[in-house]
Amino acid sequence: MSLDRVAAARLIGMKPSEVLAVEALPGGRWAVTTHDQQVVEAGPVGGVRVELGGKDVTDMVSSVVAVDEQPVDEGLAEALAGTAKDVLAWVGNDPGKAAAAREAESARETPRVKLLHDLDKISKAGR
Repeated sequence: MSLDRVAAARLIGMKPSEVLAVEALPGGRWAVTTHDQQVVEAGPVGGVRVELGGKDVTDMVSSVVAVDEQPVDEGLAEALAGTAKDVLAWVGNDPGKAAAAREAESARETPRVKLLHDLDKISKAGR
């Protein structure tokens, strides 16, 4: 199973823009490299291991925030690979999907500004 930057960020409680790389590890776990060059090992079983400069510093971490694990929606990934129209068709009028699509679109190297605006309108309409 692969894990993209958006899903990895959600798994470890960070913004997608703070995740630099995701590498698959044995046992369905992933090594997630963050913007400050920390490598966090995360997986579906729960728990994290924090590594800094190749040294395990998990015991130095004073707290870990639990994050509800949410599956990556393959429909979203497929829509984002298409046009803005494809994304909006996937979202429909669902504010939750709009928020997820906006988060994922914002993590792209070159986000589509008009699409972000349209997704914001759908999210706000649901409030």
